[in-house]
Amino acid sequence: MKRIFSAIIAILAFTGAYAQGDYQMNIITKSGKAIAINGEDIVSVTFAEKPVVLNVEAGADLSEVLAEVAGAKSVTLNLAAGEYTFGETVALAGNLQIVGPADAEAKVVMAAGIETVGSVTFKNIVVDASALKVPVIKMSTLPTEGLNEKGALLISGVVVENCKFEGLTYQFFYANKQSYLLNQIKVENSVFAIDGSAKKTIFDFNSGGDVENLTINNSTIYANPASEQNGCFYSTQSGKAVSDLGGNNQVISITNTTMYNICYAKTVSSLRRNSQSWQHYVVKNNIIVNCGKSGQFCKGLNNGSSAKAANFDVDNNVFNFDGAVVAEQGDEGVIKNSIETVVEFADAANGDFTQSNVKVGDPRWF
Repeated sequence: MKRIFSAIIAILAFTGAYAQGDYQMNIITKSGKAIAINGEDIVSVTFAEKPVVLNVEAGADLSEVLAEVAGAKSVTLNLAAGEYTFGETVALAGNLQIVGPADAEAKVVMAAGIETVGSVTFKNIVVDASALKVPVIKMSTLPTEGLNEKGALLISGVVVENCKFEGLTYQFFYANKQSYLLNQIKVENSVFAIDGSAKKTIFDFNSGGDVENLTINNSTIYANPASEQNGCFYSTQSGKAVSDLGGNNQVISITNTTMYNICYAKTVSSLRRNSQSWQHYVVKNNIIVNCGKSGQFCKGLNNGSSAKAANFDVDNNVFNFDGAVVAEQGDEGVIKNSIETVVEFADAANGDFTQSNVKVGDPRWF
């Protein structure tokens, strides 16, 4: 693994007749170009490892590719159209991006997961997770360096954009009881197809760490009716406020999204603490069918406690349960402008949520 060197320009401040401003740094490039920087403008000079960017041909096992660069601080795999495998668990020392083409399908068949201390981005890919018996992303044991004063490691987080995950049986994200604070988990214009037979939580912080912003937008999250997703949508059992990990507030936002059979007849999220001033929930322009307990989707986000005005912004949603419109429970004035219609999907059991009832939910199904 390449090492990172940081040279602080202490030499410019040595005791003597010369001040830092009496010096300049001269950098000569390979082309012969000279770059001069005044000493008084320099705070430090850092030689950092370059990000690893690899163009990977279809047919490759991505775990083998990653094993060759697992110690790098930043890796991007650019995929071509076609099918890939992911056959072995790989422990990464830094951030990972897996990016497919915007105009063609790159499919990854995962039989093993990703373990990491860094952030992960998936973009423009289809993932077949039906053979995966571990989380897609599992956080590694917390490193001893780089922790904040609260003993947590702050990372950017997880981004899923323009993707489809098929056959998710285990957690998509698992904190592994480690104190990571993620700035965000963002799911944008994507589909999660859940096989709930293992009853695992989708975004699972269990007793370690938390996330400041959990954002689902323009997406679909559903479970096959034969195996309703009876794990939670989101869970944290650390008992800590986000500020206890070095963060600020927490916002869980679900907008323009279709959710079906998620946490059917169960409390949506499992939290050690709820109804705190730093916890905020945004639920707008969604179709929510058979998710959580009847009439208690919003309360369920708050561990089953009241949906209070101080914590919730709920507007313009469809709430259906077992083929009927249900009145969503919340304190007076919290649940606004609910759309009272029973949505008829084209073929929900097979993941086709095309509907003509309303212009809310995931726009791909209008």
